Amino acid sequence: MTYKTISLNPKAYHLLKKAKKEGESFSETVIRLTTKPDVERFLEIFGSLKTDLNDHELAEFKKEAHQAWN
Repeated sequence: MTYKTISLNPKAYHLLKKAKKEGESFSETVIRLTTKPDVERFLEIFGSLKTDLNDHELAEFKKEAHQAWN
Protein backbone atom coordinates (compact mmCIF):
# COMPACT_ATOMS: atom_id res chain seq x y z
CA MET A 1 0.00 0.00 0.00
CA THR A 2 1.27 3.46 -0.82
CA TYR A 3 1.04 6.35 1.59
CA LYS A 4 0.85 10.10 1.08
CA THR A 5 2.07 12.68 3.55
CA ILE A 6 -0.12 15.70 4.21
CA SER A 7 0.37 18.77 6.37
CA LEU A 8 -2.27 20.08 8.73
CA ASN A 9 -2.26 23.23 10.77
CA PRO A 10 -2.63 22.68 14.52
CA LYS A 11 -6.36 23.46 14.55
CA ALA A 12 -7.09 20.99 11.73
CA TYR A 13 -5.01 18.32 13.47
CA HIS A 14 -6.83 18.89 16.76
CA LEU A 15 -10.24 18.62 15.05
CA LEU A 16 -9.22 15.45 13.21
CA LYS A 17 -7.81 13.91 16.38
CA LYS A 18 -11.02 14.79 18.24
CA ALA A 19 -13.13 13.12 15.51
CA LYS A 20 -10.99 9.97 15.55
CA LYS A 21 -12.66 7.01 17.24
CA GLU A 22 -10.78 4.62 19.50
CA GLY A 23 -8.91 2.04 17.43
CA GLU A 24 -9.45 4.00 14.22
CA SER A 25 -6.52 5.20 12.13
CA PHE A 26 -6.36 8.78 10.87
CA SER A 27 -6.88 7.41 7.34
CA GLU A 28 -10.04 5.61 8.45
CA THR A 29 -11.25 8.78 10.16
CA VAL A 30 -10.78 10.87 7.02
CA ILE A 31 -12.57 8.26 4.91
CA ARG A 32 -15.46 8.00 7.40
CA LEU A 33 -15.89 11.76 7.61
CA THR A 34 -15.66 12.42 3.89
CA THR A 35 -17.74 9.61 2.43
CA LYS A 36 -20.95 9.90 4.43
CA PRO A 37 -23.87 11.85 3.03
CA ASP A 38 -24.27 15.24 4.67
CA VAL A 39 -27.30 14.12 6.64
CA GLU A 40 -25.34 11.28 8.21
CA ARG A 41 -22.56 13.63 9.29
CA PHE A 42 -25.11 16.09 10.67
CA LEU A 43 -26.91 13.39 12.62
CA GLU A 44 -23.63 12.02 13.97
CA ILE A 45 -22.75 15.46 15.30
CA PHE A 46 -26.30 16.16 16.51
CA GLY A 47 -26.49 12.77 18.19
CA SER A 48 -23.41 13.56 20.25
CA LEU A 49 -24.94 16.73 21.67
CA LYS A 50 -26.80 16.67 24.95
CA THR A 51 -30.47 17.38 24.31
CA ASP A 52 -33.73 17.25 26.19
CA LEU A 53 -35.24 15.00 23.50
CA ASN A 54 -36.34 11.56 24.57
CA ASP A 55 -35.45 8.52 22.43
CA HIS A 56 -38.74 8.65 20.49
CA GLU A 57 -38.37 12.38 19.73
CA LEU A 58 -34.76 11.90 18.64
CA ALA A 59 -35.72 9.00 16.35
CA GLU A 60 -38.50 11.13 14.85
CA PHE A 61 -36.10 14.04 14.32
CA LYS A 62 -33.61 11.74 12.54
CA LYS A 63 -36.39 10.32 10.35
CA GLU A 64 -37.56 13.81 9.36
CA ALA A 65 -33.98 14.94 8.65
CA HIS A 66 -33.45 11.97 6.33
CA GLN A 67 -36.70 12.73 4.51
CA ALA A 68 -35.90 16.42 4.18
CA TRP A 69 -32.40 15.81 2.76
CA ASN A 70 -33.24 12.98 0.39
